[in-house]
Amino acid sequence: MNLEEFKESVNLYLVHKILPGSFVRSVLGNDLSGSFMYADTESRENLFEFVKYIFNEVPGGAWGSYKIVQDYLESKEV
Repeated sequence: MNLEEFKESVNLYLVHKILPGSFVRSVLGNDLSGSFMYADTESRENLFEFVKYIFNEVPGGAWGSYKIVQDYLESKEV
């Protein structure tokens, strides 16, 4: 997965409340071991950029743990 594909998946999650795949969900959930386990080679190579994007661009209430991700998906906020 490249950065643009990652951003698209995160945008679908943030705007349309679509549950992302295992890799993106593990990055949003701040699960380092899961991120490496679910990543393909390209995603592993780009993991730093993905985390930097999440840290700088995604609201704090939408990432950080699997519970936060689930709560965000269930919330009415966008």
